[in-house]
Amino acid sequence: MSSPHPQAPWCKWGLWFLGLAPVVFLVAQVAANLRNIVYWDEFETALSYLVDLDRHASWPVILEKLFAVQNEHRIVTSRLLYLLLRATTGTLDFVFIGVLGDAFLLGTAVLLLVFVGKPGQRAPLAALLGLGLFHLEHYENLFWAGSSIDHFHVVLLATGAFVLLTRESRLGLWGALLLGLLGSYTLVHGFVIWPVGAGLLAGQRRWRHLGVWLLVAATAVICYFPGFFFNPGHHVETSVHAGSVFIYWLALLGAAPALGDAAVAPWLGACLVGAGFWLMRQRRWKDERVAAAVVAFCVIAMMLMALGRTGLAGAATLTSRYIILSSLAWTLTAWVAWTSGEISAARRGWLFASLVVAFGAVNVAADVRFGEKGKVFKELREQVALRYHFSRTLEGAPFKLYPNAALGDRILVAAEERGIYRLPLPEVKAITLGHERLRDGITCALDGVQANAHAVYVDGWAATPRGGMPPGEPAVVFVGDSTVRAFHALRIRRPDVVQAKGNAELLFAGFRVVVPRAALPPENYRIGALFRGKDSDACVLTASTVDLRTAPVNAPSPAEKVTLRAPREIPGVVYFVESVRSDDEAVEIDGWAFLPKREGGEREMAVVFQSEDSRLAFRARRSPRLDVAQKYPECRTLYAGFHLHLPRSELPKTHFRLGLSFKQEDEEEFILTDHRVDLAPEPALLGDAARVPLPSGVGG
Repeated sequence: MSSPHPQAPWCKWGLWFLGLAPVVFLVAQVAANLRNIVYWDEFETALSYLVDLDRHASWPVILEKLFAVQNEHRIVTSRLLYLLLRATTGTLDFVFIGVLGDAFLLGTAVLLLVFVGKPGQRAPLAALLGLGLFHLEHYENLFWAGSSIDHFHVVLLATGAFVLLTRESRLGLWGALLLGLLGSYTLVHGFVIWPVGAGLLAGQRRWRHLGVWLLVAATAVICYFPGFFFNPGHHVETSVHAGSVFIYWLALLGAAPALGDAAVAPWLGACLVGAGFWLMRQRRWKDERVAAAVVAFCVIAMMLMALGRTGLAGAATLTSRYIILSSLAWTLTAWVAWTSGEISAARRGWLFASLVVAFGAVNVAADVRFGEKGKVFKELREQVALRYHFSRTLEGAPFKLYPNAALGDRILVAAEERGIYRLPLPEVKAITLGHERLRDGITCALDGVQANAHAVYVDGWAATPRGGMPPGEPAVVFVGDSTVRAFHALRIRRPDVVQAKGNAELLFAGFRVVVPRAALPPENYRIGALFRGKDSDACVLTASTVDLRTAPVNAPSPAEKVTLRAPREIPGVVYFVESVRSDDEAVEIDGWAFLPKREGGEREMAVVFQSEDSRLAFRARRSPRLDVAQKYPECRTLYAGFHLHLPRSELPKTHFRLGLSFKQEDEEEFILTDHRVDLAPEPALLGDAARVPLPSGVGG
């Protein structure tokens, strides 16, 4: 039997198909699952950053924020992109940002396709790149804009720098220097570009250019570390055993073919290291300098990741956004192993066929295994966004868009007020009702029916008498005294229903909708569910009702009044009152404070209102403020933040000076601040001068 030869005309077309099919598949997946929903680091790196600049738009502040440390990285390139979008469009669209970030992966593949291998080898290289790089194991990067514009971008910058260095020209050197600087200030492992680039220049014996390269590299490193700090929330351990770091590094190397299996990954990583050393001994890297440089970058970058992340809780989990480095290393190592060496054409053909089968199997398995994770990742964010438009808060959400819900709420409000970004609400589509009939036997349970001043929230699930889902798209029906309305609902995964009923067909039995109050006349409504199929419609009414003849409002819980006994004044409190807001209904105060070099996380904190003839104190709600802990080494608590919501009726109409009190067991301490609030003549708004930029809290 003759061997399959990649250069045969019929084979070339098949290889191009194998290379392009995964790309087309991922384009479809991105179109279906990428959402304009801010997530995790984007609260700080995008929204809070632009809000800060909007408040303090001066060049010193712009530069300070541009180069600020975020989870050990200085993500300058991402911030420049956000600034550019804000300047050109006035807002942020995370779908556009995500598409741009995903295009960085495609750009990396195109660079490799052009500058790796020989012109006649484009088809087999395209097949390996398509199968090796374009799969759903990268679902976090693909469906999360804030991840792709960093993790895909730094790979593109590194590849571009190495391609320019191999051109062996002065212009190529300057271009590589620029890309090296951008990579270093995209993610911290972008600094690996410098030692790998130095190796390329030394191999080319370009000693003068090497001197310039090392000088710029040293400058980049020196400029990086002033003001550098580790995120306290990352718990980076200096005492992590070297063996643990080594094992995690091997796991990162083997992550792509291991399909997320942390037990198998280190063994596969060891195989990759062994293959790399074998190719080195055979001197097979010398003819593929770009591929060799990219593989070296990936291997050393994963070593840097292992050093910085082994101490994290759950480090054994192979995070999706890191796997691009493993995919690149495996793909290019396989390519070099196939193209180099003195082997017969027949053996080379069978070797390539084996590689295509192996890479194809991993690609399909990755799409199957991680496809559902990507969909769940999208659906959970959609559900939080839907609930936010009802409750106007991230508190109590089943999935965290941001680790500090209270701070996330403030960032979203500030961004919306300035026209920077608004969390999107899925379009609420009304349905024209016809001759739908009530269908007996359908089980419909409503887990939540809530109404406030601006919306109605309905959450439930339904099943047929046979135990499956009712056919058709779900909708929620409101039957009032004189009005009937129906609105399309969002399908929701309900694994709890699957477990309770023992039927896997009910996984998508859930439905959820948020309907604006303006879409429903003020009546008392009975609520039901409607399912519109191709052949028939079915409707079922429940016993649940919602009365919209009144307008309930979700109000924050008022602060509890506390009694100050005989507190002693302390001069050393470090504090900042960020804002004091008051209107006819309430007074709200936000800020942070801590007792230097003292544990304060368990201390009760109160805001004190002191007038000429009285002193009133109300317990404040503590909140994590990692930005404060990062900025002030003497801060020994993560809970330095405070928030107070107080009805105006609790305070006399007079002038107050604000104070702060701290209580722990029998010890009570107190300080008066320089901030005042005037409630005597009319509601006042003070504290604008005391506003500070929104913080750069924890990251993902």
